[in-house]
Amino acid sequence: MDGCTVRIGARLNHRSAVSLDSPTSQSVRKIEIGLSTEAGVLESIDIDVGSAYIAAFMRNIDWSAVKLRYEDAVNVAPPRPLEQKEFDDVPSISVEEVRAMLKSGTSVQVIDTRPRHYTTKAQDIMDGAVWRDPERLDDWIGTLSKTEPVVTFCVYGFHIGCQTASTLRKAGFDARYMAGGHYAWKAIKGPVKLFE
Repeated sequence: MDGCTVRIGARLNHRSAVSLDSPTSQSVRKIEIGLSTEAGVLESIDIDVGSAYIAAFMRNIDWSAVKLRYEDAVNVAPPRPLEQKEFDDVPSISVEEVRAMLKSGTSVQVIDTRPRHYTTKAQDIMDGAVWRDPERLDDWIGTLSKTEPVVTFCVYGFHIGCQTASTLRKAGFDARYMAGGHYAWKAIKGPVKLFE
């Protein structure tokens, strides 16, 4: 049927209409289902969903299966910590330590080394950081000072930030990677600015 509309609503205590998905502390007592066209209502059905419906629903739950699934879920071992043996000699710094350094005015060079393909979608960057393409490190390494510490980070603080810090350390810089990367910085509500 062209031009038909199905209307579903709920009534609280047989009074005010609300959407079924709206949060409410009152229980939904009545569901109204209507089929209408531009000319008017063709059919309307009211369904009372009182305590009998809820009781039937609760009876149909296999509570022993729920208990077993819950026990399985809480007994799952946590994931193993990430190990990057190739970066064992590269020191890390926490996002809290970086924030403290920046707040205290400590002179530090913060380098965002998220890959170019990621930055094309990025909307923000850590305030106080400068983005540098990690694949073009040889082009920008000469702009860094060896007298000030360097902190590198990537998206999650794993591979790219570690790799960049490792290369900088081999070149004589006091470089560390920021553990947790950009997402850890945002998780502690560290200041960010628009990525330009």
